[in-house]
Amino acid sequence: MTRNKLTLLAASFAVATGFFWATILTVPPVTQAAPIQSLDIDAMHHAAPGDLPVFEDFYQMHTGVLDVLMTD
Repeated sequence: MTRNKLTLLAASFAVATGFFWATILTVPPVTQAAPIQSLDIDAMHHAAPGDLPVFEDFYQMHTGVLDVLMTD
């Protein structure tokens, strides 16, 4: 490539880059928030089997983290 072709290529790249950043800075892309998704706690409660152990009775004795502090 000759020097003139490289200069033209570099100038074209610089102009394209300038147009890109000018567009991004003046008209930023619009983001759209996702819809709120939540769990249906009542449906989970009704679908759960009735013979599950109580959380505090089963797990508290193994971790010690959920122990109630004794206050005097």
